[in-house]
Amino acid sequence: MTLLFAVCLVAFQLAAAGAVAFYLREFVSRRAQALEDRMKQRESVLEAAWRQRADLLELRIAELDEISRLLVPPVPPASGLNLSKRSQALDLLRRGEDCKRVAETLSLPRNEVELLRKVQTLLAPQAGAQGVHSGQGATHASSFQYPRPSGNGGPDAWL
Repeated sequence: MTLLFAVCLVAFQLAAAGAVAFYLREFVSRRAQALEDRMKQRESVLEAAWRQRADLLELRIAELDEISRLLVPPVPPASGLNLSKRSQALDLLRRGEDCKRVAETLSLPRNEVELLRKVQTLLAPQAGAQGVHSGQGATHASSFQYPRPSGNGGPDAWL
């Protein structure tokens, strides 16, 4: 009887272990399914939020694109140095006005007034030698000669 009792006890223990293993398998399977469902739900919420943000960004891009079409690029200032303004600028420069003030007075770009001053400075010694400022009259265009650079003739010789 003890042998029968021992066999029954082992069989009972095996049945109990099988039941516990089945229960644990089902428990873990249900928990895994619940976690998977929660992850899918969070994923769908995040996906909806990202879609909403992407839609808002697309609207903002379209709005900025529309605004950029309304903006007109600034027109670069045209050279305003016609013959009249050129002679006025030269008169002001001869009187000792600085380039900034001449440019403001005549509504000219400052760099054009500075260029005019540099060209006039380069041509002034030659013009004096030919009698333009001495009252002898203007020289003929064919007798005009460009001034030669001083120094070694390098890139800074004209400056």
